[in-house]
Amino acid sequence: MTRLRFIAIVASGGVLGGCTLLTSLDGLSSDAAGSDATAPASEAGSDGAAAGDAGPGDTGADGSGLDGSTRDAAPDAPSPVNLAPNPGLETGKPDCAPWGGYEATLASESPGRSGALACRVCAKPDVPFFTIDGDVLTAPPIGSRYRAEAWVRAIGTTKPATVDLHLRTYNTVGGFVDRDQAVSSEIQIGTQWAKLEVEMTVTKTAERLDVFVAGGPPVGAGTPCFLVDDILVVSEN
Repeated sequence: MTRLRFIAIVASGGVLGGCTLLTSLDGLSSDAAGSDATAPASEAGSDGAAAGDAGPGDTGADGSGLDGSTRDAAPDAPSPVNLAPNPGLETGKPDCAPWGGYEATLASESPGRSGALACRVCAKPDVPFFTIDGDVLTAPPIGSRYRAEAWVRAIGTTKPATVDLHLRTYNTVGGFVDRDQAVSSEIQIGTQWAKLEVEMTVTKTAERLDVFVAGGPPVGAGTPCFLVDDILVVSEN
């Protein structure tokens, strides 16, 4: 048998190309072709294993995460503390204590918006402005921010023309003096519960921070009244 193998290697554009010329009478060319085909398959298998190691199925060092990873989402932040006294008006019968009223009478009323009780706020005779008021804290720091909410609705045959929500700081030494005050938008109330909201930043030194809901003059004849419930005051810093 005569066997002749000639190998030429040509470099073209950085790529090596191989050409094999075989003269064989015993099937040597078939052996060579099978050998050449085996190496790339082996290399691909090796590459596939490496890709699998880095793939999305990896659960990390200990697989302790909820999704098999080692990292979980941060826990939910705790709910802010409600600074309002008796915010749901569920205690303090019969007059919604410790809330007070300016030119108003207060009375516990059933049912409430979210519980058994709310507070009924009615104007004293012939007053244009009346409130339900409660102190929140003493000596609020300058730069502190607060947000307040309250739910209100009409009750009885006469309602105030408008209702709004106030946050206020004040002093009492030498007489009552407002320091900072923020007021929500005025709303006209109906038989459905409606929410009032207001925010305030403290800019002046003061003895106290309070929150109050105010009603305006009556619509029509009679004594204007409204219900209030679920009062919220929270610090935002």
